[in-house]
Amino acid sequence: WIETDYVTAAELAEQLDGAKETPVIVARKAALEEGAEKTAVVMNYVEKNSYVEVFANEEYVVYFPSESVKEN
Repeated sequence: WIETDYVTAAELAEQLDGAKETPVIVARKAALEEGAEKTAVVMNYVEKNSYVEVFANEEYVVYFPSESVKEN
């Protein structure tokens, strides 16, 4: 939903902050490199909520809350 035009960066931030369940964040690496306003909102949420990268490949990066990640 981040890539749609009908959701603004402010609405995205409000939705993330009001989420009843902890979202898993999946981001395209290209979007992270572009640095769009909505991507910055999501990455701010990732940092603010202590997410960690749990998977990455050539196209995508997946972030999950650090307290939910089990140590191997």
